[in-house]
Amino acid sequence: MDDAAPLWLDCEYNPDCLFNRYVGSSKGIERAALNFGQMSLDVKNALPTAITTWQSIGTNVAGITANVNQLTKPRWYDRLLGYGLNGVVIYRNLNPATSLTVKGAQLVSSRP
Repeated sequence: MDDAAPLWLDCEYNPDCLFNRYVGSSKGIERAALNFGQMSLDVKNALPTAITTWQSIGTNVAGITANVNQLTKPRWYDRLLGYGLNGVVIYRNLNPATSLTVKGAQLVSSRP
């Protein structure tokens, strides 16, 4: 029987042994934890300004929406103008003798 250590325990000749794997993994986990801690501080520092920015954007959008609503809301004179134009159209349709096209056709046809 061979008294040699298994390959996964032989760190002298095998760079892929268990101890080398443990050391590499633990260093990677330590670096990841440090990076996560730094990221948490960065987020903590940046979050208040980001929230303030989004709140001001929301306020601006609300103001723009109120302005557009005010501009597009019909007024009394808009309705009055609409009723007047509808009345003109109805009158013209009911009295074709007053239509400009009829008058123009009569003028053209009456010339010698």
